[in-house]
Amino acid sequence: MSAVRERARPSSDAIEACARRRGVAPVGAPASQASARPPGRFRRALGWTLIGLFAYLFVEALVLPPARQPSVFAAVGAIRLYQSVLSPSVGRVVTCKFRPTCSHYGAGAIEKYGTVVGTARTFGRLWRCSPWGPPPGEDQP
Repeated sequence: MSAVRERARPSSDAIEACARRRGVAPVGAPASQASARPPGRFRRALGWTLIGLFAYLFVEALVLPPARQPSVFAAVGAIRLYQSVLSPSVGRVVTCKFRPTCSHYGAGAIEKYGTVVGTARTFGRLWRCSPWGPPPGEDQP
């Protein structure tokens, strides 16, 4: 017959340390010590989601012309929604120093250059529209 070795039981300190690493309450501890998920799990998932989104956008920009990119339709649709819902109320308080306005410039730049380059040009325009930018005038996409 073969001898059966008995496994050593981990100490209670080791069990508590493992439970802390996993973000759960140790056995016998109050439930208030438990967290719903480990601390870095959400950030890691968000990071991978953003990496996947940027990878998709760059592949889309390399493969499709701007007029056929699905992300262009989504971005321009979001800008048009902003123009119809928020812009009328914000426009009373803040005025744009360029013509066309920043939202019209952004929609035109995204339609002309695609999502990646158009968004970069839009952020450049928003920076120029700040108080530290050049004097007002005509600025076409």
